[in-house]
Amino acid sequence: MHVRARFVDEGCTLFSKRIQRDARAGLTVGGSPDLIAKMAVHLRGIMFADVYANPGAYDEDELIETLTDAILRLVYGATPAEAGH
Repeated sequence: MHVRARFVDEGCTLFSKRIQRDARAGLTVGGSPDLIAKMAVHLRGIMFADVYANPGAYDEDELIETLTDAILRLVYGATPAEAGH
């Protein structure tokens, strides 16, 4: 339980703080920063759980690239490349 708490709760808190900062700057999608952060942390957690349950089922580089893009789209509405950064 300690690992899960650190992964979800503490990770979500740190991520949420970054989202709140970016939201104040008008850089994120609309919605509650806490909710957006929790969604992103859970998406990451569920995907990693699937990877651990099914070793070798995914190309690791493609997985990280796709997961990163999915989380960036969730939080910011676009990837940095799409946003011109």
